[in-house]
Order: sequence, then C-alpha cells, then structure tokens
Amino acid sequence: MKNKYGVSQKIYIAISWTLTVALMVTIFCLSSQVSSKSSGLSSGVISRITELFHITLTQHTVRKTAHALEYAALCFLFSCSWQSVFLKSFLSAALYASSDELHQYFVSGRACQPRDVLVDCLGASFGLLAFFIIYTVYTHIHKNKAR
Repeated sequence: MKNKYGVSQKIYIAISWTLTVALMVTIFCLSSQVSSKSSGLSSGVISRITELFHITLTQHTVRKTAHALEYAALCFLFSCSWQSVFLKSFLSAALYASSDELHQYFVSGRACQPRDVLVDCLGASFGLLAFFIIYTVYTHIHKNKAR
C-alpha cells in the first residue's frame, strides 16, 4: 500500500526507523568516548571552522551546538518514524537525551549534565519545527497538484 506521497508505507517506515536507530547509535558511540578523545574531536572541529571561516569558537560553544544539532536531527527523524505524531517525537528525543546523559555518568572523564538535556530538548524542538514546516509545505504542494 502506498502512502499519500507515493512511497510504499512499509518502505517509508523501514527507512525512517533505520535512520533513526543509526543516529541513536551514533549519539551513543560519541557519548561513549572518554573525555580526552571527545575533546580531541571538538578541537578538530574548531580547527576546521577556524580554517574555513576565520572565526574562533570555544569548545563549550562547539559542544553545545553539536548537542542541539544532533537532537534536532533525532527529533526530525522520530517525526518521520512516528509519522508526524509530534508530541511522541519530542518525548522520544527528550527521553533519549536523558538516557544519554545518564550513560555519560559512567564514562571516564564525562559527566551527567542536566543542562545538556535542556540543550538537547531545545535542539529537538527546532528539529520538530523544521519537520512541521517541511511537512506542511510538502502537504500543501501535494494537495495543490492533486486539484
């Protein structure tokens, strides 16, 4: 059975959940890095940004931005996977953010930071907003083509 966008419903769901789980695994792996390896990754990103754009960022800025972006992407993917059930998508991302911070408590040199969960939730809300805008525009265009 095809959905309203012409894609097989089963294929759409399989792809959506595969991408969602892949991002969750990526976040888990990044959170599993000991502090020295994580700092090295942040330093590499800072060097690259400085080289490309001639601006200097702090590790704090890069880390918080990374938190927000990864959870924006995760909530966007949850929105695809849960088929536009927005509250469920946001709560799924928020729950994963909380579990990720708890996981970091057990990683050498890392800490469980409640404020990171807030940053993650802020990022998730932006991901949800992006999905909503894209979904609304796409649905509007699709409806106009059907006329």
